[in-house]
Amino acid sequence: MVRGRQAGYHNYSDKEKLLLCDVAAKFVPIGRDMWESVAVEYNSSKERSWAARDFDSFRRKFRKLYAKPKPTGNQGDNLSRRQRTVLLAHEVQYAIECKGGGAHPSHDGRDNGADDNQQLDETNDGDVSDVSPSPDENFDITNSNCAEEISAPTYFNAATGTPHEPTRVVVPREEADEQDSQSIESSDMFIVAVAVDGPDGPSNPTSTTTSTPSGASSGTTLSSTPPPASTPRAVCRPRVRASTPIASVATPDGSELTRNPERVATDAAEAERFRRMNATSDRLGGRDLRVLRDNFEEMGGRTPGAKSKRPATETTAPPTYAASKRVRAKKRMDALEKELLEAELTSASTGSDMKGLLLIFREDGDRRAEAEAKLRREEREERRADEKRDRDERELVRREEASANEARRLQDREDEMKKRETAERKEELERAERRDEEAERRRQFEARLELDRAEARQRHEQMLLLISSI
Repeated sequence: MVRGRQAGYHNYSDKEKLLLCDVAAKFVPIGRDMWESVAVEYNSSKERSWAARDFDSFRRKFRKLYAKPKPTGNQGDNLSRRQRTVLLAHEVQYAIECKGGGAHPSHDGRDNGADDNQQLDETNDGDVSDVSPSPDENFDITNSNCAEEISAPTYFNAATGTPHEPTRVVVPREEADEQDSQSIESSDMFIVAVAVDGPDGPSNPTSTTTSTPSGASSGTTLSSTPPPASTPRAVCRPRVRASTPIASVATPDGSELTRNPERVATDAAEAERFRRMNATSDRLGGRDLRVLRDNFEEMGGRTPGAKSKRPATETTAPPTYAASKRVRAKKRMDALEKELLEAELTSASTGSDMKGLLLIFREDGDRRAEAEAKLRREEREERRADEKRDRDERELVRREEASANEARRLQDREDEMKKRETAERKEELERAERRDEEAERRRQFEARLELDRAEARQRHEQMLLLISSI
């Protein structure tokens, strides 16, 4: 079996969690159709880079956020984004519970437990009746939450095994559903009269109308004689402290615990001395405190002198009053979740139109996304073509300018060479003319020199002739 995260799985970011909490606070979903509306609103409001999700993913993520511990303390606006998502999930869950009705175990803010008493009162009002009729008040049972009387109930005395006339106490169906240890599965009723030992001996037996499975057998002989008319009374948390304590047991299947006979006289003297002192406790469900005192170790307690840790084999103490209330509230929430699941299944059978609309919206969204993607691709290709055309035009202009510059440079070079050649020829002609002029001047100079020499010779000869003649 391959463990770990599945391929293609995308976790929720903090922004996605905040958007989910905002949409859930807007719709306050209590059924599948409302979660589908949450999914449609989320997918239409999300950013383009976020993945599209279905309503099952949103519901699972919301439950995970609500399951996380709520931020406590006076932190003000210093909460991180992740803590803010958990706080928003708790607030939305509180609104869902208030919208669905019934008891809710949620708080309405980070108040350091200031509303614990109010929460317990709301839990009590959700599953316990506030009516506390007097023993001598007769009324007809019209509440649908109470079990209906049957024509011939079966009853017996659990202490003596003989028929007994009980005082009938009607148990609400919700209270019967919460008793998991009794495994209530049928609506067959019988009345059991249990004799409870009071402080001064056996007291009047009390009975409860209880459900039992069909076909269940009992070792005690049952009598089918119908009981006489009596005063019905609703079972609920007593508003006035009961005078008769409830039998105490160490375990659900254990035997009944009794008081220590050696301390009866001491207890009687103490009760005579302190007349306003009660021997029962509402937090223990109306059980006798003297039985708890005399059987402290049997019920899971430890002596004050014990310094070692509790052995692993020892059973822990029974749950406290607040713990039992939390358990009852949890059971109430499980029942509400079961009802919500049934409502979701019912709405799912008739939600084909909504599914069709969701499919149409999804296909429309896909078509729009494809059209937008196609338009973006065309715009991108057109932009690239324009850029390429501009580059080609600029390159062509650059090449033309370069060729013109090169031609101009070559022409300038040719002109320069022609000018140089012309200048060289001109200089050569000038040099030739200068050479000719020099040669002519030299010839003329030599001719004049030769003439001067000839004249000088003639004058010399004439002088010699003149001298010789003298």
